[in-house]
Formats: sequence, structure tokens, C-alpha cells
Amino acid sequence: MAREDPFFIIGTGRCGTTLLQAMLMCHPRVTIPPETHFYSRFHPSAHGLRCPVVDEEVEAYLEKVVTQWWWEQLGLDGEAFGNAVRSGAARTSRELMLWVLDHLAMNMGEAEPASLLIGEKTPHFERYIDAILADFPGARFIHMYRDPRDVVVSLQKEWWWREESKWRTAVYWRDVMERQAEKAKELAQKYLELRYETLVDQPEEELKRICAFLGIEFDESMLRHHERKASGFLEVEKSWKELTMKPIDKARHGRYRSKLSAQEIRRIERTVGPMLTRFGYAPDETIGDSVLWRLSDLGDWARWQAGKLKRSVQKRVGTYEPFSLEKHAPRDAGE
Repeated sequence: MAREDPFFIIGTGRCGTTLLQAMLMCHPRVTIPPETHFYSRFHPSAHGLRCPVVDEEVEAYLEKVVTQWWWEQLGLDGEAFGNAVRSGAARTSRELMLWVLDHLAMNMGEAEPASLLIGEKTPHFERYIDAILADFPGARFIHMYRDPRDVVVSLQKEWWWREESKWRTAVYWRDVMERQAEKAKELAQKYLELRYETLVDQPEEELKRICAFLGIEFDESMLRHHERKASGFLEVEKSWKELTMKPIDKARHGRYRSKLSAQEIRRIERTVGPMLTRFGYAPDETIGDSVLWRLSDLGDWARWQAGKLKRSVQKRVGTYEPFSLEKHAPRDAGE
């Protein structure tokens, strides 16, 4: 039997995708390795190289990939990967991606990953849907989303999140949701929208809906995700993903109310605009608004524009340093 194309769990980040991964990987027919970041880190085009990888660029491609910090974190065998690429067994982006997924799954204890329905959960792959479909025409997408006010709070506390402004973080949420609202229309039966709060409140009902979408039978083991043997995440990700090793905590709904000021809440709501109600969230009716708050919003916008200008100048004079996970990671990450 031909293997099924992978399915992809996408979102903004900090929106419950790891919880969903944890639940689904408990299904006996499903495996979901740690986030690969394949399309942004390991795809040949990410390094200005041709795809499929051509003979004269094999060594350049391998040098770009197997020396990466993220490759090291994933614990993949660079020599075995090199052999697959040099021999021609893995040259297209589809072959390269499947090699990475299969070997990560084997590292998790799966003897025959090709016989399973394999999932991929790198949230920012929401930007790469067209590229994914070119490689995997049968791919299906689960877009998980969460209250933007809670997402802003959650993203802002992570070391890997590069946006210091709550306003810019809200802009990011809005931009993702606008893109995905269009993809939901375009992909129809290949695309499922999943609300984090509903999954937490009604896990069995939502998991049955997800299983039907993926074409598998519901299995009760998914309701005991915290008992799973493999975590599905890396040691470097433990600080923000280890809560999925515990039972569901419904108290995490609406945490923003104790973490954000009234002005910040209203700013986020104003910034995300119609996307707030489009995805089932209501403005907080317990707070008001003011002209001063709106003027402060303009201040955030002005600071962002100044930052863009600064980066543009730095790029022209060659002093710009792009954000790097390796550079910003905690000192003991991966040790």
C-alpha cells in the first residue's frame, strides 16, 4: 500500500498545536515527530540552491544543512543523510522531507514510519502551504488558533519570540489569521479549523472530528496524552512545551485578564480588528477606550517604522544581524 502524504498542524505558535500533537501521537496509527522547520531551514531553496538538488550543489547543500544548530538539536545523522543525498535517494524536496520525518520518527521508536500516518507540526508552515502542496498533493492541514490576547501574553514571555511590542505581536496574529481565512476557502476539504478553547473544553468531541478529517478511527488513548512515552518535542523546547506532559488545564483560558492592562487588551482587540469576531472571540465589554490610548497606538506604529528604517540602513551598510535561534537560545540549550 502506498504511503499517505503527511498532514500538517499549523498556527501562530503558542496556540495549542503542541497539545494537539501530543493527543494525536497517542493514536496507534499516527506519529508526529518534533518540529522540523524543513521549509525554512532544510529546503534547498532556503539556501539559494536548486531543487531537486543537482550533482554540482550536493556538497554545498549538505554543508548548509548538517552544520545547522537546529539539525543538531533534532539529533539527525548527518552522515546517513549525506549518503542519501549523494546516492540520489533523496534529492527532491519531497524525498528530503520524508527522509527527515522518517528518521525523526525512528528516533522516537517507530520501526516502520512509512506504514503510519505521519504528521508535521511546525506552526509557521502556515506560510508554506503552496510549497507543501507542490510536494504533497494529498496533504491535509489543521489550523489551530487561540484567543489573540492569550497568544500575545504567551508569545511575549518566550526567549525565541523576537517582537518586543505587544502591538506588533497582535499584528502578527492578525496577519496569520487573514492568510488562513483565505486558505480555508481555497482548500475546503483539505483544511480543518480548530479552536484551542473548544479542544480543551470538549476534547473527545473535537478529537472525533479531527479523526474523521484524517480518515482514522477515534482512539481513547488520545484522551490520555499526558501518559505518552515520547514527548514529541526537543530538550531545548521543554520550557514552553512541558505542560503537555500533564492533564489539560482549563484554567489557562483567558489568562490575559491577569497579565494585561485594560489599555493593552483594548489595543490588541483594535489591532486584530474583524479577525477577533471572525474566529469566535468577543471584545472585552468590561473595559472602555480613550483618545490617549489610541494616540499611544500611533506611538507603537511610529517606533516600528523607525525600526524598519534602521534595519534597512543596516542592511545597506552590511551591519545588519538577522535574528538567530542559536544566538538567542538559553546557554544550556541542547547540552
